[in-house]
Amino acid sequence: MISIVPETFSQKADELVLQGNYEGALPLFLELSVYYKASEDYANYVAMKARIILCYFNLERIPFVADHVADIEPYESYLTDGDRHRYFMAQATLFHYWHDPEQCIAMYEKCFEASLKLSLDRILTTASNFASVLNYNKRFDEAIEMLQRVEPYLAQVDLSIPQQRYSYVDISLEFACYYAGRQQFDKVAHYLAPLIKHNYAYDGSTHEHSFERYYAELLFSQGKTDEAFVYVKRFMKRLKTQLDAYQFAGTFELWAKNAASLGRFEEAYEYTKMHNEMLKKQLVHTITENAGKHAAELKTKEFQHLAFEDPLTSLHNRRLLPKLEKDFVNQPQHITVAVLDIDRFKQINDTYGHAVGDELIIAVANRIKELMTHPLHTCIRFGGDEFIIVMRRPLDQAQSWIERLHSDLYHNVIDIEDITIAVQSSIGVASGTHTMLSDLTKQADAHLYAAKESGRNCIFGF
Repeated sequence: MISIVPETFSQKADELVLQGNYEGALPLFLELSVYYKASEDYANYVAMKARIILCYFNLERIPFVADHVADIEPYESYLTDGDRHRYFMAQATLFHYWHDPEQCIAMYEKCFEASLKLSLDRILTTASNFASVLNYNKRFDEAIEMLQRVEPYLAQVDLSIPQQRYSYVDISLEFACYYAGRQQFDKVAHYLAPLIKHNYAYDGSTHEHSFERYYAELLFSQGKTDEAFVYVKRFMKRLKTQLDAYQFAGTFELWAKNAASLGRFEEAYEYTKMHNEMLKKQLVHTITENAGKHAAELKTKEFQHLAFEDPLTSLHNRRLLPKLEKDFVNQPQHITVAVLDIDRFKQINDTYGHAVGDELIIAVANRIKELMTHPLHTCIRFGGDEFIIVMRRPLDQAQSWIERLHSDLYHNVIDIEDITIAVQSSIGVASGTHTMLSDLTKQADAHLYAAKESGRNCIFGF
């Protein structure tokens, strides 16, 4: 536990982050998060968790991020607008890392909506990143729709600010790429014109290469062939040295044909040779990629499993609920939901400390696993001391299972070190056939509060 003023730790950690010393800042943020949670200062607790996530990302330790994202979930309402943006971005990055494009894109949508409450820099950077993810997943029309949503903000850009200028160029080139691929060169000219006028395309090597490709195609479409081939030679020279140049085999082929159509056979021969070299590299890449495909699939399954696992109890976590809801929509069936909460858990925490509290949560989770595990049941730790059991069975069949769990917890004490705890629990229940899982969960949660109001240690909803 921190023995000095936490503001001092926080200030020091923030200074280290500004210096790029994420390794040094990380242990300070970790200790601060423990302090704020013990103090029940959840606003500062989630703020520290957001900064821990930032450190892990910058240290390229992506697998460590998942646990801290899960820690934030029960306290998400305490997040500031900026930290909520980071929180959604962290989840989007994790889903990309876990090869789950649908979840990644869904989370990026939340991230973009969150960015609209922040600075212009954040809006543009988020939109550009989102469009890149959509393009990576070959969802090109959605990518351009994303860029069109952010296009009105380009008029507000202060081009003297490097980050805003970089995003402006990035988005302009994304537009140019989309329209060049559809031979709409009037629009390509529109998006490249400001970059040409102010020489903005030469802020970075990636921009230079992209600008030269699309500008060469624009010049060729305007009949300025000699000028076009000057730019072609520039970006072809750069492409030769790129490790991922095989991705541009089609570009070499295009310019080989363009050169041949003008009788520039020397250049056509050179570009054809380069096209063939890129095809060979592409083949090697494909073979290598396919050779490791099985291992990658196994790793992806492992990542997906971890994405839905609560790190404290090894039960499923609340992220599984949207997936279950989707499954139930596709296959309507009898569903009963029970929401269980440990009575007077805060009092136990205050009396014996958070370490004992965590051990109690683990012990209760183990009893839930032991008594409720069944192919028709899904057991979830929702957060804190709250659990959800989703049963694919009608209420009359589910009732005996729920009553047995409640009775077992009440009649069997739990020993943690030298402490004996008599556990009481309140349970809310809801059931339905064509009702959305999220609606049933809300009903069960309302019944849980009714059970608490009725004096606790009871079941409400039968």
